Amino acid sequence: MDIESACENNIFLEFQIENLLRALRSAQNAENVVIRLTKKNKIPLLSLVISSYSRAGRPIMITQDIPIRILTPMQMSHVKEPSLPSADVYILLPQINSLRSVAERMKTINDYISISANNNGELILTSTSDLVDIQTFYKGLTNPNSRKLFSLSLSLPLHNT
Repeated sequence: MDIESACENNIFLEFQIENLLRALRSAQNAENVVIRLTKKNKIPLLSLVISSYSRAGRPIMITQDIPIRILTPMQMSHVKEPSLPSADVYILLPQINSLRSVAERMKTINDYISISANNNGELILTSTSDLVDIQTFYKGLTNPNSRKLFSLSLSLPLHNT
């Protein structure tokens, strides 16, 4: 049976992003993940049903429930997508596992990581403390839009605040 929303088949949800990240981490090596909108004890949930294998090779199924709040179209009417200028720098990032590994090491140095990139396909990740500066360089990354040569730097928190 298909269930459809009364609002052009849109369902608006509010939840803590940390809960979703935790559930997705547990699904990292899964064979299959199904996301369902459910209710348990009258509490709305986003349920991730994760199919995987145990270390012994036996199939296992894990369910991660994320508490959510269903929002009405009226509640969402004031939420608008921000208008952002076009990006000045375009590069395709390296494999996410590589970036994650570097960021995990850098977060032991500082709560922030500086990211610098340019249209020459160069990406630099930097973490700085009073005792040490660490930089990781990626070169030769693909630039899908090489008509302009700009560079961009920003600093992002590595820990949830």
